[in-house]
Amino acid sequence: MNSYYNIMKMGYHTSDKIESWPVARRHFINADYSDITPSYLGSSASGSRNSNLRYQAYQNRSLLSSYPNLMAMCTEMKDSVITNYSTNPYRALSINEVSVGEILCPFIMLYNYFTINGLDDFAPDWYEALRQTDDENGSQIEKQGEVDKYELIASAQNGNKNGKYAVLKAKYPESCWITEQYIDENSGQWNNSAPYVMNYIRKVSRLSGYNLFPYFERWGFLRQVAMYIGDYGNKWMIITPEMYDEFKADMDALVTSGELKEMPDGMVETISNTKDLFDTGYKTFGTTPDIPN
Repeated sequence: MNSYYNIMKMGYHTSDKIESWPVARRHFINADYSDITPSYLGSSASGSRNSNLRYQAYQNRSLLSSYPNLMAMCTEMKDSVITNYSTNPYRALSINEVSVGEILCPFIMLYNYFTINGLDDFAPDWYEALRQTDDENGSQIEKQGEVDKYELIASAQNGNKNGKYAVLKAKYPESCWITEQYIDENSGQWNNSAPYVMNYIRKVSRLSGYNLFPYFERWGFLRQVAMYIGDYGNKWMIITPEMYDEFKADMDALVTSGELKEMPDGMVETISNTKDLFDTGYKTFGTTPDIPN
């Protein structure tokens, strides 16, 4: 994100930070997987479109033996076929299964859209909100008052920061994270990245004023799959149907309460087709400099 900002500010209009946009839109907005082959997915298999990350979750499932319901989700990944979005969106292409350039796109698009539409501090606020996750009452940037459920889950997942697992269990004993033993006082940051994704979605939704669940769902952040991802260390990304349903209900509840607005038809596409900062003229984002030989 910061590299993108600096490149645009310096006036470099051609950059690998924006060249992936058309490909990313094709995969997630148009759900066109025609160019996604086994080799694209890091798989040596031929024929069917299988996810290597999902299959690695199946292969390494015993590492989660202390969390039987997470291990059970990994066992389901023996069938690692990526489905077409129109057939089964829950097992469609994940944002984690594309190139690094594509992974960045939805973050930049979200940043651009809300920044140029009146929220100058959108990104600085989301950074600070994330920094305050482990505080006693969580972040006081996008909300005021008590800690949010997903701040508690994220803190508990992150080595049980500040004893937040006990708070989570006391405040939300019926949450699937407790009843299904997806998390406990011994959970570590490498065991599952899903809590951090959900915490981030809650925060940027509150900052924007909209329930952004449909945006992140469309962009493949909330697939109901297990993945074992090697990226500066091996980490898990696991979302079960129960996690998904609870999170969706909790996001919908923010609309019902009036705290957030529902995204109108077409807003996902509008955000996803936002211009880069260079083309918007935001804060007079530079002119293309002469590049020395």
